[in-house]
Amino acid sequence: MTPIGRMAFPCGILEEFEEVGRSLPAGVELDDIPILQRLARRDVLAGVISRAKFFDVGVPEGYRDAVCAFPLRV
Repeated sequence: MTPIGRMAFPCGILEEFEEVGRSLPAGVELDDIPILQRLARRDVLAGVISRAKFFDVGVPEGYRDAVCAFPLRV
């Protein structure tokens, strides 16, 4: 499962990010995976399966595919 799209977090989530961040070695990136794992252990995650096509616009191929799928209209 890959979380993509939008997420809504409960109050107090910034403190959890800070706590996880303090436990990381210097130079290690803090991302949302440890937080999502914590929320899953507490059984407080909810999701929706989307049948929409996903474009990974963070890589050249995905960006090109997205531009081709949604051409500029003026």
